[in-house]
Amino acid sequence: MKIALYHPACRAADADPIEVYVRRLTTALAVDHQATLVTTPSALHHLMDRERPEILHLHQTAGLALARLLGSARAGQFDRVPVALTLHDYRLCCVATDLRHPDGHGCPPRLVCRMVASLNRSVTGSVGLVHSPSQHVLEQHLQRGFFQRAAQVVLPYGSAPPWPASANATNASEPVVIRSASPGTAQLAIQDAFQIGALVIATRQGGIPEIVRDGVNGLLVEPGDEPAIAEAIERLRRSPELAIRLRAEAGKTARLYDMAFHAAHLAEAYTRVIAANRVGPFFRKAA
Repeated sequence: MKIALYHPACRAADADPIEVYVRRLTTALAVDHQATLVTTPSALHHLMDRERPEILHLHQTAGLALARLLGSARAGQFDRVPVALTLHDYRLCCVATDLRHPDGHGCPPRLVCRMVASLNRSVTGSVGLVHSPSQHVLEQHLQRGFFQRAAQVVLPYGSAPPWPASANATNASEPVVIRSASPGTAQLAIQDAFQIGALVIATRQGGIPEIVRDGVNGLLVEPGDEPAIAEAIERLRRSPELAIRLRAEAGKTARLYDMAFHAAHLAEAYTRVIAANRVGPFFRKAA
């Protein structure tokens, strides 16, 4: 299968966690498929013209930029390329990308957010496959009228390759606290913490409880409850047996959702969408 992936180039000094994930995904897909990652619209345009991949997978883009990228996949009625899109955050329906007001509290949709959502609903109407790292994130978009005709797959991010034993000993000594954050970066931070054997304390918010099961592979606290975080840290300090049990279950979670598993299930979803795309035009009513 020929797969094109797009993620805009990161200008920050430190690598963006989502960019790291996309690069890991590209490498994992390339084991069994021809997978190419591009980071600029011009590079994507040239790739689409030169290689004509079987599917295009977009990340971290919205609005007019997304519309231009989707245009690269529409060569014609019978040779269009199906498009997949991953929901790393809420940028399609929220100017702050996280459904939260700048003061940190949840807020009702403002006029500017309603305008953004309206534009992006129209733009994403041609997306054939939507991938979400959590059911919660997907449902937030479905409730706002997105992806009514797209195939849907809920699949947690694939965890990184196992760290060396020395890294486990160094990085897992203190609990990792995951406070409220965007869906993508929060889940990636959790997965990486699980992978190095760290103990995770996270906020009971959004899709986080879908991966962190309270008292099973980590501990959950209410958003903004700093005393509860301190209490959870002290609880782990007082109960080595609990810490051992949580760490063992977290390791199982990381192994269950490794990148090979993740890439294989995405490839299966790609195959179904490609097949539907090839058949679709022949069943359309004549104008």
